[in-house]
Amino acid sequence: MNGIGLINATGQPAVAGSFHTLVVQPTSFCNLDCTYCYLPDRRSLRLMSGAVAQACAESIAQQNSGHPVSVVWHGGEPTATPIGLFRGLLAPFEQLRRAGMVRHEIQTNATLINRQWCELFTTYGFEVGVSIDGPSALNRNRLDRAGNATDARTLRGLQTLAEAGLGYSVISVVTPETIDHAEALVDFFTDLPGCESVGFNIEEQEGTDRVPVSEDTAYRFWQRLIARRVGGSPLRIRDVDRLADYVAATRAGRVDHAPYEPIPTVSWDGQVVLLSPELLGITEPRYGDFIAGNVLQQPITAMLAAPATWATSPSSSRPSTTAPTTAPSTTSAGAPRPATATSSTRRSPPARPPTAEPRDRRSSAPPRTSSPLKEKRHDQRSRGPRQRRARATSPPRRRPAAVDSVYRCGEV
Repeated sequence: MNGIGLINATGQPAVAGSFHTLVVQPTSFCNLDCTYCYLPDRRSLRLMSGAVAQACAESIAQQNSGHPVSVVWHGGEPTATPIGLFRGLLAPFEQLRRAGMVRHEIQTNATLINRQWCELFTTYGFEVGVSIDGPSALNRNRLDRAGNATDARTLRGLQTLAEAGLGYSVISVVTPETIDHAEALVDFFTDLPGCESVGFNIEEQEGTDRVPVSEDTAYRFWQRLIARRVGGSPLRIRDVDRLADYVAATRAGRVDHAPYEPIPTVSWDGQVVLLSPELLGITEPRYGDFIAGNVLQQPITAMLAAPATWATSPSSSRPSTTAPTTAPSTTSAGAPRPATATSSTRRSPPARPPTAEPRDRRSSAPPRTSSPLKEKRHDQRSRGPRQRRARATSPPRRRPAAVDSVYRCGEV
């Protein structure tokens, strides 16, 4: 990624040559059909191979960082992966995890969580992030393939996590229908057993006739959340707490000009994007497909060190790869976390980097006529009539550019 630019204040490269968050897609399949999801191939039963997982682990080992890398298992729905196969995908990372070089996170809709998954999370030290938008009336965009509500199934999964002693964070997508219900959302998440924090991602719609969330409405939403937090609400609200931490760091003179960190994202077949997870699967006439390479052919560290010509190179200039494991036709139709609500790059970690947040899957596809070069995570290629994107939005009208880069919150 050489040649992206320099930071004027220091002359350092604008983008770091190392990474401390790696988003991986064990499967492209999801058992839900949320109205705002950007994944067009979420019905495809495709699974990551052990070779891709091994190559990811080797890329982490090669960079030999003094800080741990958060491996965020996203999707699709990662727990739609057969649990035996998923355990096999963890094996290449185990030596690194035991050495303190890797920590695992997962973003899930929790509908498939059972005792076996909880045991796996405990054994491998997972941090768990769950996607749920609110109580039943405010969760109506999260549907299954038959158009049925899914909140009861998610709540059952949350109860299973709580009974296993596993805390979790939540990502809630806030839509035009739910944004006037800040108090109800705070009450709901405060009362969820095991919920440690919540991040609110305000839906942004592009290329659709649907009326988007207005700036004034969003501003009132954040005002209400801040008022609840200041008023003594025990619920940790990711975005509000990040803002408070950033303001405190700025006042103390602790905000530096370190390079921003890329968030490499590896698809089930080994394809890698570097600039932003949401560019995975996107193609655009002016910029190509944003694929920096395939981890089966080249380590991620080498992709980061290469000149940034891949951003405008057509995909045909790179060799194709053979697709790894394909799920059998007998895979359960009920089997489904990635995403992540932060900016596409983050600053290099301080002495001890905070925990990275898993991300939720939200509509991220740009309109056909616009450039996809925008902040957001894990976009994958949707071009349906309900194109829209959900984005993490900080409370102030003009958020400092560094707000999202200073923190790597324990979200997922």
